[in-house]
Amino acid sequence: MKKILTIVLALTMILALAACGSAASPAAETTSTLDTVLSSGKLRVAIIPDNPGWSVLGSDNEYTGYDADIARSLADALGVKLEFVNTDGAGRVPTIQSGKADVVIACLTATNERAKLVSFTDPYAASGILGLCLDSKVFESWDDLATAKIAVPRGSTNDVFATEAYPDAEIVRFDQIADAFTALKTGKVDVLLEEDTTVNDLAEKNEGLTVMPVEQQRSSYLCMAIPRGDSIWMDYLNNFIRNGLYSGDFNEIYKTHFSHDLPSMLIY
Repeated sequence: MKKILTIVLALTMILALAACGSAASPAAETTSTLDTVLSSGKLRVAIIPDNPGWSVLGSDNEYTGYDADIARSLADALGVKLEFVNTDGAGRVPTIQSGKADVVIACLTATNERAKLVSFTDPYAASGILGLCLDSKVFESWDDLATAKIAVPRGSTNDVFATEAYPDAEIVRFDQIADAFTALKTGKVDVLLEEDTTVNDLAEKNEGLTVMPVEQQRSSYLCMAIPRGDSIWMDYLNNFIRNGLYSGDFNEIYKTHFSHDLPSMLIY
């Protein structure tokens, strides 16, 4: 009887130890986007095709702009082929959520609302909001927009700002920045609100336009966006961004497209 009891106790201890070992075993991690990119030899970058200074798709089917060059630099660092995935302002977050791209590099502000849906890297650029007007109708202050007809890219921080700041204004939303710009040029709207470097670029390259003589609104960091929960991919991208900023490479790319240095909040 004593021998049987000893055997039962021994088996009980073995089973208990096995159970503990099983509970302590870490769950297998899902494959990181970094591994997928390296194994496939391809990096898919979501980008806006009509964002002057940042990313413009030309008639030769080639992208120019700061975002486009940062994407090329990233692909070169990874040693893979670059594939651009066209999107618009409102489609940047859904493009990542749906798995159509590996990363968004598209002048994207890291708002708290967006951070509920995607993860943001360290900032690689910065911007604020300015207004672009016709020479024949220049708004001298932000208060002057209270009853104006305001064009904004749909779902952008410009859209959020205009909606909150001007409840009595007519907010006209466009899926493409180019369409919003055309609406301004043809007098269908009074002012276009956009990122400050885009506004300055449009004013410099097109006659009959004036940048509102005001301080820019809601200066903020621009970040890359990736799916939530991929710490390995996040670590790599943050390392890439830190090296690009510290070395001055990003600043040189920025000056190529905007003729001045990156905002001081980003320069080491």
